[in-house]
Amino acid sequence: MTLRTLSRFAFAVALLVLVAGSVVSEKQIGFSVRGYDKIVHFAGYFALAILGALGWPKRRIFFLLALPLLGVVLEAMQTLTPDRQFSWQDAFANAAGIGLGVAFSVWFTRALERKAR
Repeated sequence: MTLRTLSRFAFAVALLVLVAGSVVSEKQIGFSVRGYDKIVHFAGYFALAILGALGWPKRRIFFLLALPLLGVVLEAMQTLTPDRQFSWQDAFANAAGIGLGVAFSVWFTRALERKAR
């Protein structure tokens, strides 16, 4: 299995987990990440961006644009749960994770290419 194929599969799984975790109440999740939620937001979108950018390296700009929009939409959907609300700080943490995740994927891809030479 190639890195690209593995990244695409992992991206799909991570996306499903991220969406599901974003739109259910904390009671349904079974735990709360209060106090650590910015780290969780950053890390989740960082991983998602890396996986997407490695899986579709010619579409990195798409991930830079689409994933922050997804983050805002999911934040808005949290208002439909009884114990969660929209947070611009969470959306910013998502965007920071995405930016650094895509940047990391560029660095990682170039490092692999240099090593292959």
